[in-house]
Amino acid sequence: MTQVSAPLVNEQFTDAAWRDLFGDEPGVVGDLDGTSYNINLPPDSNVALIGSPTQDSLSRVAGFSHKIPAGQLESIVIPEAPGSTRTDLVVVRYDPANNDAPGPCRLAIVTGTSAGFPAYDSSAPGVEDLPLWAVTRKADEALSQATVRRLYPRLAPLLNLPLGALLPTSSPLGTLVRRGQLTYVRELDTSGVPTWIPDRGMEQIDTLCAPDIGGPLEQNSPRGLHSSVRISQPFGPGVPFRGEITAQCYVVVQAGSEIGFAATGDPSGPTTRHARSRNDGSIAEPRTVTAHARIDSGSSDAFNFQPIMRQLSGTSEVVAEPRLAFSTAHVWPK
Repeated sequence: MTQVSAPLVNEQFTDAAWRDLFGDEPGVVGDLDGTSYNINLPPDSNVALIGSPTQDSLSRVAGFSHKIPAGQLESIVIPEAPGSTRTDLVVVRYDPANNDAPGPCRLAIVTGTSAGFPAYDSSAPGVEDLPLWAVTRKADEALSQATVRRLYPRLAPLLNLPLGALLPTSSPLGTLVRRGQLTYVRELDTSGVPTWIPDRGMEQIDTLCAPDIGGPLEQNSPRGLHSSVRISQPFGPGVPFRGEITAQCYVVVQAGSEIGFAATGDPSGPTTRHARSRNDGSIAEPRTVTAHARIDSGSSDAFNFQPIMRQLSGTSEVVAEPRLAFSTAHVWPK
């Protein structure tokens, strides 16, 4: 029999079965502020210190956990590089032979050579390494002068939020949020503060407008549609954006008249292609008129948009009766 399933009912869950189930991808877990597994290289010692002052440093390797509690530091020796430049790796190593405290996962060093980046064990069976840091050190150089590069991936959730829902205020770095047509990732900004960074996708914002007053549109009198659309901070505070708006209006056009449907906006006003609808018949006709506009919020993070209807030609004092307008905005960060 070649097929295997685990665990068996009423029998112990083995470490091998556990690894099969949970050991897919190694990585750092729950890094809220970017300090997980921080590395401190002293000037007068070969002993590096690993840990975070603000949060637990937590990782998963081969399905097993490794943790350095917040405010505590774990030491590890990085040997000198006599004679040539060398790159060593600081790793969290899972070793099934470690069957006593502190457990199967522990910090370790993968010693490099002058040939470059050292190889490490990245998969089952047996030993598996999660590389944390690459430390490149010149011959006879103090450890504090070494070049350090982060290698570890962050393991974080993928969230699917409805359009209009607030982004979470505290999520691990690397978290992905899908909201509307846009995906956000939790990253550190240029000041080192955790924030949500949008990709170059789009948000879709829909709204329904109604005429500002009842009754028909008079000749040569533009008619705004109230409940104008305010697009505010679709990508977060301080993020300006561009976009396109499609507005549709249901209107009854009188015989022998032509109406135009456009857009107005603030702060800079959209670049508008007017939509026209002409009724050359002998009776009033209902029409659906569509206008397109490009918008730019300038340096602001908000934009006000309002569809506008205007009489273009016609002999009658009453050329149209606007009913409803519906607009769809697609916006993206600049």
